[in-house]
Amino acid sequence: MEVYKQVFKLGLIKTFQYRVNFYFGLISVCFPLLIQVFLWKGLYSSAPGGILFGYTFSEMMMYAAFACLLAKIISATFIYEINEDIKNGGLAKYLVRPVNYRLYRFFEYLGEKVCLMLCSILLLLAIYIIGNYAAHKSFTMVHFIIFLPVVSLATLLNFSIFYAVAGIGFWMRESSGMLFIISLTGNIISGGIFPLDIFPGIFRAIFKVLPFQYTNYFSVSVLCGTLSARQILAGIILQLLWTIVCSEIGYKVWKAGLKNYTAVGG
Repeated sequence: MEVYKQVFKLGLIKTFQYRVNFYFGLISVCFPLLIQVFLWKGLYSSAPGGILFGYTFSEMMMYAAFACLLAKIISATFIYEINEDIKNGGLAKYLVRPVNYRLYRFFEYLGEKVCLMLCSILLLLAIYIIGNYAAHKSFTMVHFIIFLPVVSLATLLNFSIFYAVAGIGFWMRESSGMLFIISLTGNIISGGIFPLDIFPGIFRAIFKVLPFQYTNYFSVSVLCGTLSARQILAGIILQLLWTIVCSEIGYKVWKAGLKNYTAVGG
């Protein structure tokens, strides 16, 4: 376990070494949010009763702000590092050592995310307080407190999903383009840009049987207070179940991939 503690520290050190990148990463959240402000402002100007897809303008903006920050917290950029390890033979050095590669990547992922999570949660809290005040809602910390373990599970689930996805590198000479498309698509269908309520019924039905919604959409819905206690409990159980399922899929994908893996370079 000491090895993984050191890996966690290395991930943390990496964040502090590239502080400018860290700050710009946080600031970059503002740009897609500004685009959404102008987009939704135009759409709501002609909305009957000032409501679209069951959201008022202020509720939609709160969702967009929460979703943008949360997408940043749970983003799975490690898939490109795994792709490089597979493609260039760097994976071989982990296979010949007494190190579990999945745990290695997971603790490095956590180390890199800690500062981002803390800063983002503080921003989320500020937006939560201001947003509730602007929407003339009674302020309560209950939903925010419930949100904390939910977002932790969302981070774990997102890691499990994309660790499994990264395994496609064993069967593709160059998979970075495919990984980018999957990552972008995953962000959209997880509710990381727009709430899933805006999609037609057939698409929502498809999304409901996929694990992606339990990363972003479910977490943001908890924070927005649009779910009942029963729905939150059911969602948490499904987060746990999907994490187990995706971890098992990832294990089998990697087991199959390693049988055909040939280290070149490294």
